[in-house]
Amino acid sequence: MNDHLAIAGAHVDFLPAGERAGLLTRWAERLRRDQEALARTITAATAKPLRLARLEVERGVALLHATVEELPRLAPRSVNLGDDGTAEVHRLPAGPVLAITPFNFPLNLALHKIAPALLAGCPVLWKPSPKAPGVAEAALTHLLHAGADAGVVQLVSATNSGVMSLAADPRLAVLSFTGSAEVGRALQAVALRARVVLELGGNAAVIVHRSSQPEDIARRIAQGACAHAGQVCISVQRILVPADQPAWRTALIAAFNQVPTGDPWAETTVCGPLIDDAAVARITAELAGVVARGGRILTGGTFTGRTLAPTLIEGVPAADP
Repeated sequence: MNDHLAIAGAHVDFLPAGERAGLLTRWAERLRRDQEALARTITAATAKPLRLARLEVERGVALLHATVEELPRLAPRSVNLGDDGTAEVHRLPAGPVLAITPFNFPLNLALHKIAPALLAGCPVLWKPSPKAPGVAEAALTHLLHAGADAGVVQLVSATNSGVMSLAADPRLAVLSFTGSAEVGRALQAVALRARVVLELGGNAAVIVHRSSQPEDIARRIAQGACAHAGQVCISVQRILVPADQPAWRTALIAAFNQVPTGDPWAETTVCGPLIDDAAVARITAELAGVVARGGRILTGGTFTGRTLAPTLIEGVPAADP
């Protein structure tokens, strides 16, 4: 397992910075040309609605181009030291990067980690989520066809204990993880030398102003809450509305009921199935628990297969997560 770091050796940093930028540009172009097939791979793997999968590929392509635009920051620069003369500052590759990515954005979140690493000259060990099979392989194939050396980015298939061993390897320079807080903190605890970058979700709230137009805002809130079955760290998770304006409750219920739900292959679907049966069991238990603690389900709360109807809950105790 530790041989991964030896194999993912100093390939990228041997390329001049301009050639690294050219590699990312060619990768972006290949992803753009294959957008529809990549989107369908994402939908087949994760049940993300196809329209949202297409947007993910578009965002990934834009991210690659945005990364290339950062190239001038890597150039050497002179610093005036006054009477002591001048100094020249050079930026050097940090070293091997371990990128651990989740299922919900299997392409775009990976590119957020991999593209900056490659531009900087760092080889990458990529541990994709096993819940998104095929996406990483498709993306890596396009990178190789864009001209990358086979040692630049390597896919890692490892058990939980294997990932912990990789994170603890002293040769690792950077650990970048997106996922649960529990796993992220465990990885941080074992990292010996690596700089650790953690993206651990959120508790995104929307606070509406009493002068807002309920119908328009409610539609936007419902889309933000229910897209990809809410399996997004920045999805709307709490809605705070003026207690003396009942129109908000009416508008939100109507908006949640109008979210296109069901078949992820349908062109209009926004809210598709959950990722797996374990997620269904977890949310079923959470819904029962919140009702037992005083919450009232205003709409939704029922499953069709693995698809949860867009669900709005009122009266959740303030201390309830």
